[in-house]
Amino acid sequence: MPLLARIAPTRARVALAAIGIWLVATAGLAVASVRVYPPLPAERDNTERPVQDLRQGYVSSITCRGCHPQQYATWHASYHRTMTQVATPETVAGDFDDVDLTFHGLRYHLEKRGDELWVGMDDPAWSGPPELVPWIERKVVLSTGSHHDQDYWYATPGPGRELRLLPLNFRVQEKKWVPFSAAFLLPPHAEFDYSPSKWTQTCIKCHSTYGEQIVDELSEQVDARVAEFGIACEACHGPAGEHVAANRDPRHRYPLHLGDGDDATITNPAKLEAARASEVCGQCHGQWSEREAGTDLVDSPERYRPGDVLEKQRIYQQFAAADPSRAQLDPQKHELMQYLLENEQDYLLRSFWSDGQVRISGREYTGMIESPCYRGGEFTCLSCHSLHPAENDPRPLKEWANDQLAPRMDGNQACVQCHESFAGAAALTAHTHHAPDSPGSSCYNCHMPWTVYGIMKAHRSHQIDSPTVAATVATGRPNACNTCHLDKTLAWTADHLASDFGVARPELGADESDVAASVLWTLRGDAGQRILAAAYMGWEPAIAASRSDWMIPYLSQLLSDPYDAVRFVAGRSLRLHPGYRDVAYDYVGDDAQIEAAQADVARRWTAAERRPHGAAVLQRADGGLDAERYSHLLSQRDQRRVQLDE
Repeated sequence: MPLLARIAPTRARVALAAIGIWLVATAGLAVASVRVYPPLPAERDNTERPVQDLRQGYVSSITCRGCHPQQYATWHASYHRTMTQVATPETVAGDFDDVDLTFHGLRYHLEKRGDELWVGMDDPAWSGPPELVPWIERKVVLSTGSHHDQDYWYATPGPGRELRLLPLNFRVQEKKWVPFSAAFLLPPHAEFDYSPSKWTQTCIKCHSTYGEQIVDELSEQVDARVAEFGIACEACHGPAGEHVAANRDPRHRYPLHLGDGDDATITNPAKLEAARASEVCGQCHGQWSEREAGTDLVDSPERYRPGDVLEKQRIYQQFAAADPSRAQLDPQKHELMQYLLENEQDYLLRSFWSDGQVRISGREYTGMIESPCYRGGEFTCLSCHSLHPAENDPRPLKEWANDQLAPRMDGNQACVQCHESFAGAAALTAHTHHAPDSPGSSCYNCHMPWTVYGIMKAHRSHQIDSPTVAATVATGRPNACNTCHLDKTLAWTADHLASDFGVARPELGADESDVAASVLWTLRGDAGQRILAAAYMGWEPAIAASRSDWMIPYLSQLLSDPYDAVRFVAGRSLRLHPGYRDVAYDYVGDDAQIEAAQADVARRWTAAERRPHGAAVLQRADGGLDAERYSHLLSQRDQRRVQLDE
């Protein structure tokens, strides 16, 4: 611990005055400890990919490490750091050891050539006769992601630094290569986006620190550069050049260490007012459109920096902004949302439920700003999340990095820090009508349910609200009660919400009154509902609350769903149930393999001892399936093409 950090606050200024002469004398030593690292010549000379190039006051995270080693270490352990990396044998999760793959009739060969990674493949952009598809070889130069899966970008021939996305995705937990189309909720046979400008136009904005695309107007050649790959220190704190320069002087630095004022040369999100603090996260974790005035990708005063007002540069999509009463608050935002709602419903439904709630991951800020907690004026992303765990935080860094939650924010403490009246067990039980230590008394489960989809799993909504059956009927979005009580009908939920909380009971049809909501989502629902239902059937609290044996025929049916991602989630959930953990199933396998897996599941289920679970889950009195009603509901399936733009 530094000498001055151990001095009691009441003695701090006396100590500072006593050694002031020593501080001035050693100023030169302080300069040496705050070293700025310029880009290496080899990096500047790289012509195959975007390069790291320090400019506009950016100095890189390695410069921050000299004075902030603990913060650097925690950031280095985060998945923010590895959001984009230069592809090397050390950074890639995928297997490049002479691997041969075939998907959708296209062949791939992955290999290492020294420290380089290469792919040979049937040209995925080929549009001519299939029998004439050329074989091409490309160097893999960048990766995106590292937590759940990883995507890869390869260099394109010719001038410029444009990249193409390799049509393969590596699933990290399963250690498995799959076609890119199978890693996202995309319609069957959806066209793949081979645009060489995708990374430099789109991904660069949030998957790097201070990225920009530069297009030569004469040659149309594209260049791309970043201050740093991944989400680095300066993505949240802003460019640190001025900060580094000022703190070379110990007369500036040590008073700050002693708590005497704030450092105006750098942005600390924790010290910003509530709205500005959340906007630091919102610059990436939101659903937005470019504002007509200014641009987000050039060096200009209009470009967002942490601490700025975010919506001066962007328009964050909120359905409420289309209301005529909001027209004077932000005319450009009002006009945009009015246009989108009237003309671009298909586009909006790729990111939102029909009432404006976010339905895809990575847009947590957009959900949060619609919440009453946020509108109260004090709630921020940092109310629950910690971008750097404290030195005395007992959790392993890997555990913290999973969601970057602050200590104890994985439970009800996150909510009762403001809603203190529910802190006691008796008050909590009176409010939730569940045992205090049960999943039904989790604030998160009721007010932030699993209604968002992304990266092959269900996520919690960050629009904090209360469950209603009316919203489920109107939008198709599952409600919190039925995501846990999978064996119950919407009518059951409506009755309990009415009696326990005074929520108005909507009119319901025969199926909504007689058939479990999860069964309706599985059989009648669209792909977005089906994938969430499959995820709920693998969620431990739901399995405990609803028993599990009746779920097996529904998960088995989803094993042959037309959507690759639905098949994956169904297979993963199925293997969480006793008796089915060793089922041989490959969600990107051929029809024969999938049919064999379904036949195996059917044999096991038929042979197992089962207790009848009731007509709501379409079980007969003898425990068998009501095949007639099952088939009738399946025939009503919503076949709308669903694409979620996570």
